[in-house]
Amino acid sequence: MICIGLFHALVVIKIRYAIPTWGGFLSAHVVGQINGFFKKRAHRYGFILDVITAESADSTFFKSIRLYSDHCLHFLLPPPPVKDQVLLSSA
Repeated sequence: MICIGLFHALVVIKIRYAIPTWGGFLSAHVVGQINGFFKKRAHRYGFILDVITAESADSTFFKSIRLYSDHCLHFLLPPPPVKDQVLLSSA
C-alpha cells in the first residue's frame, strides 16, 4: 500500500500536472507511450489501481476548473451562456 501511495505522489501527480499544460504539444506517439506506461507497466505491476490515460488527465483538469468556482483559473473562463426559452403560443 505504501508503494501505491509513493508511486502516485512521485509519478502520477507530476504527469497529471504536466499533461494539461503540454498535452497540445505532444505527438500521438508520445501520448501512446504515456498511456502504455500506465496501462502495461504501472497497472500490471500494481502501482496504480485504476488505469490512467493522458486524455483522462486533461479532461479531469478542465472539469475541475469549470466546476469549482474557487479554482484559481476559474475566473479566466467566459461566463456561462444564458439560455432564453421562447415558447410558441398554441393557436
